[in-house]
Amino acid sequence: LRNRIIIEAKKIKEKYINPPFTTDFAIMFLPTESLYAEVLRINGLAEICQRDHHITIAGPMTITAILNSFRMVFLNFDINRKTTEIMKIFEEVQHSYNNLNSLLDTTINHIKATYSNTYKIKKYTSNIRSKMSKITGLNQI
Repeated sequence: LRNRIIIEAKKIKEKYINPPFTTDFAIMFLPTESLYAEVLRINGLAEICQRDHHITIAGPMTITAILNSFRMVFLNFDINRKTTEIMKIFEEVQHSYNNLNSLLDTTINHIKATYSNTYKIKKYTSNIRSKMSKITGLNQI
């Protein structure tokens, strides 16, 4: 039994484990609890399958727990990937906001300059009007 389990672990490794296209581990499902218990009783067999072939041995009672654990790991991986994407988008938005803020500062400076120039034009216009009224006053003499 020991040799057969090792041979099957090696076959599973060769057939199904191909990183990065697959995970770097696989599960050997033993269909009965008695067979699973017998394999676990063989000293060091589960460890050899795990260490040498990256195969986890599972029976009917443990397969659900193992699969749920793997599901949680992959879910966590997916959450981390999405978090990275969100952070990238946030950095792009932050960069755009900084550009917008800079453009707003430039616009404010232009508005201030326009206001200042408009005030100067009004002052010059008043000055010119005053001088023109003096000229107009001279024509009446």
